[in-house]
Amino acid sequence: MGMSESEFLSKNRVEAVKQTADQSIYKKVNYPFGTPPVTKYFYFIDGKLVQVDEGVRNPDAIIQIQQ
Repeated sequence: MGMSESEFLSKNRVEAVKQTADQSIYKKVNYPFGTPPVTKYFYFIDGKLVQVDEGVRNPDAIIQIQQ
């Protein structure tokens, strides 16, 4: 946390998801051998890294109970 956006971009190959004047969000997908891909999102505010997470995951199935 706290890494500058320019330093992060020089060390990582990422895809820009959203960019505004004061906020940037980047996505990085890793493909570990023999396991499913791992996606991480990197959030920058005013050029500083403030959050890293895996985003919001969609459910695999939705169960609807009928009565």
